[in-house]
Amino acid sequence: MQPQELAAFIDHSVLRPESRIQDVDRACEDALFYRFRGVVVTSSAVTHARRRLMDSGIKVVSVVGFPHGTEAPDIKAHEAMRACGMGADEIDYVISIGAAIDGDMKFLTEEAVNNTEAALMAAAGEALGNYEEAKEAVRKEIVSDLIKTARFDEPMQITDDSIRVFG
Repeated sequence: MQPQELAAFIDHSVLRPESRIQDVDRACEDALFYRFRGVVVTSSAVTHARRRLMDSGIKVVSVVGFPHGTEAPDIKAHEAMRACGMGADEIDYVISIGAAIDGDMKFLTEEAVNNTEAALMAAAGEALGNYEEAKEAVRKEIVSDLIKTARFDEPMQITDDSIRVFG
């Protein structure tokens, strides 16, 4: 694999607590030059990164619950929805580390679905222009793909029944 081919798999991140707008600019410039897959920023920098990367094909990825995952699930869901509304193409969220250590799969699954649904509701609602249609699309199509990434064991077959369980 050539270096330029590898670049398409790299997400450049700007997540240090002391990061400034110039750091986001530099990461965006690097991403444009090297053709990275994406730039990962905090939710407060999504709008700026979106403007810098407009029409480039490079994704704006926002972190939620970063770095420790200690925020309440509804706060994470709000942050995910806001980041999507501001132009994030993807959300990377930090699970509740304490719940993971405790093996609380019920909490982690609920958290994953809530965060996924909130972010996708913002995107689908804007695309479809109708909350009820967006809700149905999220529950039946989009969430089913993302539930797979939120699981901690073997991938599962997604069916209408499993979506009802998670929804």
